[in-house]
Amino acid sequence: MGRKRKQLGEEDWLQRRGAFQFWRRLANKNPLFKTWKGFITSPVAERPKHPVTLTIKQHRDMELSSRRTRFSTIRALRPMRMIDPVLYLPVSNRDRHRLIHWRMFWLPSYPLKSCRCNTMNKADRKHFLTCPMIQAEIQTLRLAFARDPGDLHLVDAVMNSLPRKATTLQRPYWRTLWMALLKYLRKVDFLSHPDSADFDEEDIPIQALDDYLAHVEQEARAQLDTA
Repeated sequence: MGRKRKQLGEEDWLQRRGAFQFWRRLANKNPLFKTWKGFITSPVAERPKHPVTLTIKQHRDMELSSRRTRFSTIRALRPMRMIDPVLYLPVSNRDRHRLIHWRMFWLPSYPLKSCRCNTMNKADRKHFLTCPMIQAEIQTLRLAFARDPGDLHLVDAVMNSLPRKATTLQRPYWRTLWMALLKYLRKVDFLSHPDSADFDEEDIPIQALDDYLAHVEQEARAQLDTA
């Protein structure tokens, strides 16, 4: 009862200041409000259980669809809304940097620079499918993926196929593909920065995954010992 009285008091306060009608006019023009209102006024049998959640979901799905037609960075991503696994699958900091930069179209180097192969002044993504200095890595990646990337760049197709659980990467197919992807991006990073000498020796690409899996196994054994 007290909550209802408080709500009525808030509406009275808005009405006394002439803001309530203005708010209603503003809300009626809002597409999210219109969608929500359509849900709550629909027949009871068709009314969604969570109209606010569904309203927000539909709006975000429409926003993603609209942006996919306008931005190449969005078109290269998965077609559904989700947290991209490249943000959390186990890798070193430098490899994570490369994965994210590829997604942001900042790898190859941005702005584009010449390639170390000296055959391209502004080496873009397409160049690193045919560059003579990266053929070993690209062929390994193609063989590991073993699928047709379609209209996508091979690397985007690989990233879009990655599993959402880190433990899945221990399976032979995913382990091989994950290593091939990281090796390829390391080579692209090196070739697209011809003036940089900041390429110290790194751990093997799969090291972070092995460390993570070892930690998971250690925790599982500890739980069994205490059970």
